[in-house]
Amino acid sequence: MNQFNRKYSKNGSHSGFIKTESKEQKHAAVHIDEHTTIYRGFTIQRCPRDNRTFKTPYTVTCNGHYYGRDFTLAEAFRTVNKLHTEARK
Repeated sequence: MNQFNRKYSKNGSHSGFIKTESKEQKHAAVHIDEHTTIYRGFTIQRCPRDNRTFKTPYTVTCNGHYYGRDFTLAEAFRTVNKLHTEARK
């Protein structure tokens, strides 16, 4: 299985590789638009960048419930995976 996925910009002029870890990320992330991603039933939304810290936060929500704020998309995926493993216990 290829662990690198190519992601293109909207106009197709820029591309890059995103490494996906096959152990953790068995579920597909659906990119709705440039700010919203659906992953395992959770909505991950990119918020405006903070001018003081220059970080772009991502919020994790599901059915109107707020589950936190992460500073990378990978951290948001880990938060969702952690919530799924905790729910199984």
